[in-house]
Amino acid sequence: MNILRACWGGDSGRAIYNAGRSGETSADLKKRLDRDILARACSHVALFIGSNDCGGPRDSDGQVSRGEFARNMEYLVGRLLDAGKTVAQVTLPYADNDRMRRYFLDNNWVSEHERVDDANAFIRSQSQRMGTLLAYLADALAHLGDDPLMADGIHLNGPGQSTLAGLLARILP
Repeated sequence: MNILRACWGGDSGRAIYNAGRSGETSADLKKRLDRDILARACSHVALFIGSNDCGGPRDSDGQVSRGEFARNMEYLVGRLLDAGKTVAQVTLPYADNDRMRRYFLDNNWVSEHERVDDANAFIRSQSQRMGTLLAYLADALAHLGDDPLMADGIHLNGPGQSTLAGLLARILP
């Protein structure tokens, strides 16, 4: 959040809230949308969710099926737009499965690139259809040059967070 605030020139008039929770899926966010996001007096929401939906035991359909992910995203974005929020959706980067398995000591847990590609295709399509802003994080990180992930292989490190903050600062007023 401090990185994003710095991208906006340290504007103290902007309140930035991080409603993200490590390990949560779109289904989890759906359950707490009213309490943790809609109850806040904010005009803009950056929706960066889905990486955990795409991960799961090898040969599974992830923690959240593709169909449930789509339904959850329709609900989340629809509710945010109905509440008058400006929504910026964020495409998902690939996780590093080797690092994830070493870090979490689970050799059966993977984030399938095909699932991430499907989720990103849905996010791009939904953004166009529903008129949300779109931050192409997956593309930006692919061209970053620096490793964008923490030691756990899934969460963004400093360069990754800086890239996301820069993208959001360019598209959010």
